[in-house]
Amino acid sequence: MNGLVIPHTMDELSSIGTPGAVKGNMEAVEYELYDTQAYASTVTQNLTFFTAADVNNGFVTNMRAAGQLPNPDFFAPRVVTLDVSAVEPGDFPRQRDLYRILYGTTAGQQPFAEFLYSGKPYCHFSLATIPAAGGVLGHGTRNATEYANNGQIGRGRPMGTGPDGDPAILILPLQAFSWQIRWPAAVTITAGIALRLAMHGTYYRQIR
Repeated sequence: MNGLVIPHTMDELSSIGTPGAVKGNMEAVEYELYDTQAYASTVTQNLTFFTAADVNNGFVTNMRAAGQLPNPDFFAPRVVTLDVSAVEPGDFPRQRDLYRILYGTTAGQQPFAEFLYSGKPYCHFSLATIPAAGGVLGHGTRNATEYANNGQIGRGRPMGTGPDGDPAILILPLQAFSWQIRWPAAVTITAGIALRLAMHGTYYRQIR
């Protein structure tokens, strides 16, 4: 890793660590909003994300309120990612399940994801074009010890950029939003699968 080590005075460090410390001002942090939904074999044709508040200490979702941001928080998403759990490397039936989730089994028709904000649709994407947030990298064989580590963070599917380079979408407080994934027909999978949809961007919250 490369980086500069820059010394600062006490006053400089205090200024850097206290961004506009006036009550009512906003601070900005790198963040992701995520939600997880289960796919039921032969049943699920539609999944809706971000409509429930966290009740599991952040393991399923990190939404503080159901279907909206609390006042006065804002969120500017840059990219969206989709992670599918319970599909391990080398497990062919589960890899086939993943293929069916991403592409469906109806000839000529594929599942898609769509972002809904204040009742309007945005970011209508084919499901297969939304990459994972990361992954497992490693080497080995099916009959010997395999080595793996956590892969590089994925770039995600961009949700749009304005002419100034900032994200094109800004989620305001108390405004309804969600993501929906739709399949033309329910697919058959060998076991349960959970899908985690995440938006990565900048979260704005009040300095208190």
